[in-house]
This record gives sequence, structure tokens and C-alpha cells, in this order.
Amino acid sequence: MVFSSFYFLLYFLPLFFISYFLVENKHKNIVLFLYSIGFYAFGCFDNLYYVLILLLSLVLNYFITIGIENHDTILNEDSIVKKSDIVTSDKAVGVDIVAARSRSKASYDLRYNKIKNKNMRILLLVLALVLNFGNLFIFKYYNFFTDIVNLINNKVTLTKTNLILPIGISFYTFQIVSYVIDVYFKKIKAERSFIDFATYVIMFPQLIAGPIVRFIDVQKEIKSDRSIVWKNVYDGFSIFIIGLASKVLIANQLSLVQVDISDVGYERLCVLGAWAGAVSYSMQMYFDFFGYSLMAIGLGKMIGITITDNFKDPFLSTSVEEYWRRWHITLSTWFRDYLMYPILLSRPIKKLRNAFNKINKKFSSFITTFIAMFIVWFATGLWHGASFNYIIWGLYFFVFMVLEQLILSKTILKVKVFAHIYLIIVIVMSFVIFSNENLNDMMLYFSKMFGSNTTFINETFKATILNNMRAFIIGILCVIKIPQLIYVHIKKKIVLHVIVMVILLGLSIFLIYLGYNDPFLYFRF
Repeated sequence: MVFSSFYFLLYFLPLFFISYFLVENKHKNIVLFLYSIGFYAFGCFDNLYYVLILLLSLVLNYFITIGIENHDTILNEDSIVKKSDIVTSDKAVGVDIVAARSRSKASYDLRYNKIKNKNMRILLLVLALVLNFGNLFIFKYYNFFTDIVNLINNKVTLTKTNLILPIGISFYTFQIVSYVIDVYFKKIKAERSFIDFATYVIMFPQLIAGPIVRFIDVQKEIKSDRSIVWKNVYDGFSIFIIGLASKVLIANQLSLVQVDISDVGYERLCVLGAWAGAVSYSMQMYFDFFGYSLMAIGLGKMIGITITDNFKDPFLSTSVEEYWRRWHITLSTWFRDYLMYPILLSRPIKKLRNAFNKINKKFSSFITTFIAMFIVWFATGLWHGASFNYIIWGLYFFVFMVLEQLILSKTILKVKVFAHIYLIIVIVMSFVIFSNENLNDMMLYFSKMFGSNTTFINETFKATILNNMRAFIIGILCVIKIPQLIYVHIKKKIVLHVIVMVILLGLSIFLIYLGYNDPFLYFRF
């Protein structure tokens, strides 16, 4: 069930809000939980056992995190008791040697309990990571892994499965893992209410394609009795409509360019057509995912839960590093906090840094950061899909991040105009890699972009781009924030703002009625 569908807009959403707003505040999480389960079940109706897998994952992680926290509590309580025993042992026993033995035993018990409970916490953390990432591996990466093994052995040694990727599994896995790790490192308390914990993980606005929400950011709102604030409902619905319009009026229209290119075939593309097609796909991906994120944020605001922004005008960046601070923000910060930092603080990296410090401290810092960045960008690419093009895509950004640190920051990035042009070229080319799982198709497309066996412009340009020029121009205007600047002034006039929202909603519903109801591109991740 996609947000831009009649099922969601005309049936699910009205029924949900009627139920949500009628129940008492203390029962709102139950309503949100039940509707979220229904929302997910509808999305995997042909594979309902995926709902059971999700629920089992919730139950296991709920008890594991409580166990992690309980063993930390036991550890602290044992420490207090044993220290007390040590202090009082001299008073209780008159003979020095007996007191010494008593202190020694109490000290041993203290150390033993500390080690036992610390090891149990680590064991439970490892168990949670294995369960969550193991689940993701089986459904998303097992067949890719078997292909690699069979390719290396040059024969079939492992059998592939016929499992279909559960929708949203990459997103809710990362959300659960962030929760488990934060509990382990005592950044948050383990949630004792199963409904509140489950609601956090599977609330339908962000269940399928993010943004990746952290419990620490929404804990107070999840636990609070959320009363209706009509201003938030209005503002949230406005954000939802803008997201819907971004998806239906822009992304879905831009998708027609890709349909035409597919019909024509890469072989017949000209240089201008290939570049325009890549630019079009870049904008389509942005407005598709940006639109979904806005709708999620808007729905969250209406029900009293703050969902983190996921985009901040990424195409206006002047470097790849800045771009990834603006694009899919919740994913990039997840990898930074839960992979990049732990790698840099790990013992092997510290030993390596200390070894290279004897030679040169700057080089030591660079080489350890280089290793961490390589792992992070490899993982980022792999997270997006079980295919070699996604790994290449991730390492492509790694290369440019390194080049920016070593060379480009001192040259081309110093001139803002050149920096913008550089960034757009790099990003547009990245989406050619991203969109072509077949490596031969990828290389063929790149060859057309750079003039191999083709002309600068031909009839296919008209067939693929000129026929969809309106959507192309609207997309570019929105990327450079022209409509957004106009919207700031419209929002100040309530009547005009309502009229604009009604028009956008009406146009979106009309186009959905005509059949412009493409699935969200990030659903497959």
C-alpha cells in the first residue's frame, strides 16, 4: 500500500485518523501499532509470514534489550553489595588473617560478577546483531552470496532460494539495531512497554522506506499522551500534500523519460539524450524519495511524532561530502555513528594509528580514516542492494571523497561555480551506476554519454526528452528552489495557502486516477 494510492488516501488514512483521534490519549499507541501491522500486512498480502517474522523480531529484540539492561543493573547492585562486605568484614571478624581472607573472597566475588554480567551483556548484544543482520542476510544477500561462491568455484555448490525481499526490511533492521546498540551503551533505557517499543519500530509513516528514526529522538513523544493539536494536523497535512505532489506531479512524470529511453534502447541514444536521461533519473529518484520522506514527516506531525528530515537540497551542494550531509541524512548519519566511529575507535585501528604515528601523524590519521571510509562506503553500497553495481556505486563515492580531501578541496572546490558543476556531474554519473544492475548496460550507457559510436544529438533525443520537457523543466526549477521560495510567501496568507494545497491535492488525485501511480523506488531496498 503506497501513500500515493486510492487505497491509502481514501480508505486507510481516513479510517486511521478517525480511530486515532477518537480514542483516549493513553491508547493512541495501540491504535498506531494495530494500523501499522495492518498496513504492513496489506503490503505483503501474498507472503503474510513476513508479518510473523517482523513480530518475532520485535519480541526477541524487546526481551534481549531488557536482558542487556538487567545485567547492567545486576552488575551495579553486586558491586555495591560486595564493597559493603569488604568494608564490614574487619568489624565482623576479630582475627586479621580471617579478615584478610574475607576481603579477598569478597574482592574475588566482585570481579567474578562483573566479568560474568559484562560477558552476558556482550553475548546478548552479539545475539541481537546476529539475529537482525542474519535475517537481513537471508532475505536480501544470500542469493548474491551464492552467486559469488559459485562463480569462484566455477560450479554450482550452493543452491539459491526463492525468497522475496520483505518490504522495508533494510530500514526496520537498521532502526532496531540502533535501538539495541543505544541500550547497550546506556544512551537510552530499554523500553518496558512492548506496545511502545513496537510502535516506535513499525509506525507506518516510516516503516517501509524511512526515514530511519532513532528511539532517543522520539522516546518522549512515544511515551507521552499525545493530544490533538489542530495546528500540527494542518501543518502536517500540508507537508504530506507537498510530498504527494513531489511524487505524483514530478517524480512520476519524470519516470516517463526512463520509459521512453527503455523503449528506444541504449544503443540508439545520442550524447545529449544520454546526459538528459541521466539528469532526469537523478531528479526522479530525488523527488520520489524526497516526496516519500515529506509524506512520512507530515503524517508524523499529524499524530504528534517528530520524524527527522531526510533531505536538505542536496543538489545545491558544492562537494560530495556536503551532498551526503544533505541526501538521505538518516542513513548517512547511521553509518557515521554506528559504523564509522566504532571502526575508528576499535583496537586494531588504534594499534595501526599508533604504529604509523611513529612515522608521520598526518599520514597515520589519513590511512586509518581511509580504511574506515572504505568499509563504510562499501557497506553503504551493499545496503542499497545485493548487486555489484551498488557496491561500485558506494566505492565510487568513496573515491571522490578521498580525492576531495587530497586534491579537489585545494583546487576546483575553492571556486563555487566550478564546485557546483563538478558536483552535478559526479551525482548524475553516480545514478547511471545506481540504475543499471547489468554492468554491460552500465558501460554502454556511459559510452553514449561520452560520444562512443553515436552523435551529439539525433531523433531519439526528441523521442525521449523533448516529449517530456515540461516535467524536466519543472524538476530543474524545483531542484534550484524556485517554487519553494514562492511557497514561503504563499504560506503567510492562509486563504491562498489553502487554495494552493487543495489544487495540489486535487491534481495529484486526478493523476493517480489516470494511472500515474508508480511504486516508490526505495521500496525495493
